[in-house]
Amino acid sequence: MTLAADLDLTFEANFTKLKLKELIVKSPDYVEDDVKKMLDGVVEERTKGEEKAEKGKIRKEEKEEKIRKEEKEERMQKEEREYELEKLRIQAQRIANIPNSAENVQTPNKPIHETFHKFNMQEDISLNLTLFERHAELTFLPKKDWVQKLIGLIPIEIAHLIAREPADKCNDYDYVKDLLLQRFKLSPEKFRQL
Repeated sequence: MTLAADLDLTFEANFTKLKLKELIVKSPDYVEDDVKKMLDGVVEERTKGEEKAEKGKIRKEEKEEKIRKEEKEERMQKEEREYELEKLRIQAQRIANIPNSAENVQTPNKPIHETFHKFNMQEDISLNLTLFERHAELTFLPKKDWVQKLIGLIPIEIAHLIAREPADKCNDYDYVKDLLLQRFKLSPEKFRQL
């Protein structure tokens, strides 16, 4: 159609390729070499346009990926800052009360979800578990109670997964941690989506 328009031929939009070819060949201005050069130019122009569109699409995807990575890094930094702030609060409270042993430290009467980082299952499970472990150590929570606290922070479906394990294993934090890491391990494709 572009070639027919370049030759100033009159045609309708519903013409087939065969009709357009006949129209061009029967044209009084038809010179095979000239038409072939014009056709090559049209094809080249279309190819360049497609390449440009593809490059634009790739650039857009790269930009979106970069923005997603920056947002994820920002979230992780924010969580790390919150963790450090909580750590400093606990240290300041400990210094103010001057207790020297874990038995003298009183755990806050706040609900679990206010003192511990709430799990976000859309993010990396290993980061959630690391934050939980650090916070549990800072609050002098005995390791035997870690699974109990952890169950209060995770979604109910995952708590059910832990509850299905044998009694001697479901109270072992290291076993539960390995179970969760194995079950919710991020694939490279899922990691890119974050």
